[in-house]
Amino acid sequence: MRLFRALRLVSALFCLTSLNALAQYTVAKVVFDGIVPYSQADLEAAAGLKPGDHLTRDILQATAQRLVDTGAFGDLQATLDGPVKAVSVIFKVKPVDESRTLAVGFENFIWWQHDELTAEIHRRVPLFNGSLPEAGSLQQAVQDALQQMLTEKHVAATLSAKIYDAALGKPNRTIEYRIDSPDIQLHSFQLEGISADKVSEIDKITSSLAGSHYNEGVSGSAITDRVLAVYRNAGFLDASLDNLTRAISTPAPARVDLDLFATIKPGKPYRVSKIDWAGSPLLSSKDFSDASKLRPGDLASQQALHASLAVIDTAYRHQGYLDVSVGVVPQLDTTANLVAYTVAVVSGEQYHFHEVQPVGLAPDSRKTFDVAWKLHPGDIYDSTYLETFLKANVAQPYLEPYSLTYRIVRDPDTHLVTVILIFAHHAK
Repeated sequence: MRLFRALRLVSALFCLTSLNALAQYTVAKVVFDGIVPYSQADLEAAAGLKPGDHLTRDILQATAQRLVDTGAFGDLQATLDGPVKAVSVIFKVKPVDESRTLAVGFENFIWWQHDELTAEIHRRVPLFNGSLPEAGSLQQAVQDALQQMLTEKHVAATLSAKIYDAALGKPNRTIEYRIDSPDIQLHSFQLEGISADKVSEIDKITSSLAGSHYNEGVSGSAITDRVLAVYRNAGFLDASLDNLTRAISTPAPARVDLDLFATIKPGKPYRVSKIDWAGSPLLSSKDFSDASKLRPGDLASQQALHASLAVIDTAYRHQGYLDVSVGVVPQLDTTANLVAYTVAVVSGEQYHFHEVQPVGLAPDSRKTFDVAWKLHPGDIYDSTYLETFLKANVAQPYLEPYSLTYRIVRDPDTHLVTVILIFAHHAK
């Protein structure tokens, strides 16, 4: 799991200093004042506080801190109102900013269908609602819940979680949970309903997938999406897999095999009626139209759409908008089988360059590196700069003796980027 910043109580619990430290209150009502994406029952469960409970100042302090520690709230204050034997506990809450949340994916938890899996996690982690704050205790709480669920099914498993940056067509950064051990492999994928002109292409995909690590997560190329892409790239936007069933077997102690069975329901092909992009200072409507791979009248290819949106995505990333999200809102005319796309861009904040840390270079090589590196602190961070720099320099004499690994560290609070280059001298 990624390590996150420790959280503190965001706002002072201004009622606590006036409370009698020895008094015991009886809770008549728990009120959450604020618009948050959680139900009253979920908030009470997360707080561990309900009508009829007894309350002291220390318990209130601990309850408020527990809520803050989840990371789900950008601000939280607690007050008491009413008599000691029937007090209302009022939490004034503000949700964490949506830009500080992560979409959640589950790569290979094959013992549950997706809806069953998320419902069971929610039962155990009340503030899990399909997304998670980027900081706080909820990420670990979800992993702990998954571990418990597997144990209850007598599956001895090792889990991990990884965070992925926002990608084209995926508006949020994603945290994806996976089972590392046992190795869960796709044994076979048997499909019915394949149209004759798609049999060869789909057979190649399903054959190549046999024996591969099973992945149905949102961050990577899910196995089912690879099959459906054959249809969606040909304009069949409604293509789906019906009656998806699973058969699970354990041919070895450290391995689980999965056989998938489904029927392809292709629907009808759509053509593009229009693609609306209002343009921006970074990319005009005309420049987008000229570069677009998808035009009115074309089959509504998913692949061509993504290639077109990548033009906008790249324009923003060149200018430091590393959290940019580029997507479309489709409007389907199911009678004429036409689709109109409206492009939607959420740019996020602009990032600037903080510093480069070349580690492991000899002094002479370091001097040459410093001259060659042209980004300066405070410059807008062009996300393509590093790739361009490496292509131009890795074969140069001053770097040729080295192998390289690198990390790009971006701070979402300061919107600064640090590039860490780790050079290792080739053994002679």
